[in-house]
Amino acid sequence: MNWHESGLTVGQLAKRMEISPSAVRWYDDHGLLPSERTADNHRRFFADACCRVAMIRAAQRVGLSIADIRQAFEALPPRQAPTQHDWNLLAEQLRTALDARVDELFRLMEELAPATATED
Repeated sequence: MNWHESGLTVGQLAKRMEISPSAVRWYDDHGLLPSERTADNHRRFFADACCRVAMIRAAQRVGLSIADIRQAFEALPPRQAPTQHDWNLLAEQLRTALDARVDELFRLMEELAPATATED
């Protein structure tokens, strides 16, 4: 599979990434997966589409919000395949967000822990 093919349709991208076409459209509509429209108003995706879908799915699995993912994607060059340096920058942003989320979950676990009984 060519991860950096430009001009994929919704169906082609969905098939390659094993997701539903509606998910592809939803990612596009929410600014995560930029596309351009043909004269017939069909979406065509850029060379970064497969990489973006892979990162979206990974970020969602660790619980990052769409807003977090969108913000992290601002570091990527628009409409072109990301370089290794681009992905390293993005990965660092996602690790920072994930670390904050893990810290938040540990704090929540501590708050929900049963109080220890004191002996009188």
